[in-house]
Amino acid sequence: MTRRRMDQWGIHFAVSANSSGYSWMQIPWKQIEGDEGVYLAPIRGDVQNDNSMMPPLTQRVEVCRNGAGAARDAYNAFRGLAVQLAEKPIPETNIEGLFPDEKNQEQSIVNFANKHGTLWGDNDPGTLKDWQREAADFLDLLDVSRALISGDLRKVNSRIGRMRGHPDILVYRGRHRRSKTMVIVTAGDASTYRVATNALPQRTDFWKVAVEGSPHARVQMLFNGQLNQRLAGGLSLGLSVLSSKEAFVTPKSLIHLLYVRMWLDTTEKMDIDLEDRRMTCKHCGEEVKGRRSKEFCDDRCRWEYNNRRRALEKKLTALESV
Repeated sequence: MTRRRMDQWGIHFAVSANSSGYSWMQIPWKQIEGDEGVYLAPIRGDVQNDNSMMPPLTQRVEVCRNGAGAARDAYNAFRGLAVQLAEKPIPETNIEGLFPDEKNQEQSIVNFANKHGTLWGDNDPGTLKDWQREAADFLDLLDVSRALISGDLRKVNSRIGRMRGHPDILVYRGRHRRSKTMVIVTAGDASTYRVATNALPQRTDFWKVAVEGSPHARVQMLFNGQLNQRLAGGLSLGLSVLSSKEAFVTPKSLIHLLYVRMWLDTTEKMDIDLEDRRMTCKHCGEEVKGRRSKEFCDDRCRWEYNNRRRALEKKLTALESV
């Protein structure tokens, strides 16, 4: 992400990690609640970790890195980690404890957290299952992002359909083992708005757009809607201490940063790709934007071009037979 785009959107990126690192351990308040799960938590910097307690926040020091480069590094690193977590599911335990593959996953998560921090922040530790589920959700949206960038929407569209038993709900079913069904739109979902204070109200029927609209509109609705859900409450507004007219948005935790980064990455590449794919209509010569395979402005141009071609072929055949 260029500095220009950061300034344009007013987004401030930063990643932070506990300086003493992270380890899998029991959390005291989780044990009080009856939870015996193992969570990834920050290690105390002043004592040797005994895998038995979560250190108070006042006893640890964060290492922060700011800027677009830190965000991109974390984004690229989590994409690789997510594949390892979501594509290689393993049983929970055996009689000897964790399987070797599961141990490898735990260590990979620790390595990632030591450099970029934990997904939900140190106050909200997660289990291995939590990381695996988040990895699947992330990869599902990454599939949608790649489809939008490439313009090839066939695989994503093939996974869109009505929810079983609920024909008034349109959903997307991801391809990963731990994928959750994503709701795109429900019948009746609509929005009324004004483009100006004195303009007539306009109404958008999201159900009609998703069901009857173009594949691109449907997939874009899926992508934006899911990102909105994941970013709800995950962004904070910061004001410049030197100016009353400047402000910036900051992702609250690493997972929110990763999804903002996904959105920016997708929109940037879509814009660049559309520039590269510009071409002219084979019939009228007007500019055509869209997939590389698109050759005409619309169906009318295609129809007229093919009719003219067939007519010319008939004339040539008639001349040859004379």
